[in-house]
Amino acid sequence: AHGRLRGGAAIADVTAAIDDPAAEVRRAAVRTLCELDLATAAKKANSLLRKASTQEEVSDLVTPFLGHKQGPGTLAIALKADAIAPGLASRIQAVLGSAGRFEPALDGVLRPAAEKDSVGLPEYSESYVQALSEEVKKHGDTASGAKVYASASVSCVACHQLGKEGGILGPELTAVGAGVPVELLIEAVLWPKRQIKEGYDATVVTTKDGRMIGGYVDSEDKSRIVIRDAATGTTQTIPMRNVDVRQDAGTLMPPGLTASLSRAELRDMIRFLSDQKGQEIQP
Repeated sequence: AHGRLRGGAAIADVTAAIDDPAAEVRRAAVRTLCELDLATAAKKANSLLRKASTQEEVSDLVTPFLGHKQGPGTLAIALKADAIAPGLASRIQAVLGSAGRFEPALDGVLRPAAEKDSVGLPEYSESYVQALSEEVKKHGDTASGAKVYASASVSCVACHQLGKEGGILGPELTAVGAGVPVELLIEAVLWPKRQIKEGYDATVVTTKDGRMIGGYVDSEDKSRIVIRDAATGTTQTIPMRNVDVRQDAGTLMPPGLTASLSRAELRDMIRFLSDQKGQEIQP
């Protein structure tokens, strides 16, 4: 209310309130500053994000920018001013995933850093995949895996539809176990770049008039490229003559999402996915 009543005169007060020890005050202050001065809010958020110790703090600082048309781009500019730690990049990507959002400007800044965040993520090897596959088949627990799948730490539900629940950023998983062997499921979950489903190759195109359009390549030829918005499913056709820069991103699934899982949790989640053969997820 203070911000809305005083307008620009309240910017200093609202900016100071972002440092308040009470989480609800911090959240309100970030939201209000985004309304009053988006650039100042982004600079303040950039500074605080680098000190954030919990995922909740990261979410509180990033989420308000998603409610403004220029918010993600403005935050991306602020973040780009300094090198981003891989862990922070992954945390911000997790916020976007939980919100079911793909933001090309932020993705361009976060992805290179996040890809360095390999703590807890094993290197690909056939022997690792085979050993985990055997564990999944012999000891995997579907019920426990369902809980891991639904947990906030991996954000699967935000991006993947299973039955009637979930987002549309990633491929639908309702019948994934019917057509994908356990070994390929493991690869897709742990190393998403190795197994990209057709129709889910992501790209970001900057047009000659300055627009930035990101999503999945629906189709393309020498004269045009059709991009499907990852969040809404709507398409845009861009004549090739209007394309200034194109950046292919591969998969939108951030690397390292499973790095925080124990071996048992990973095993059980893979078992849960392998058992999805067309039935809806059970409550």
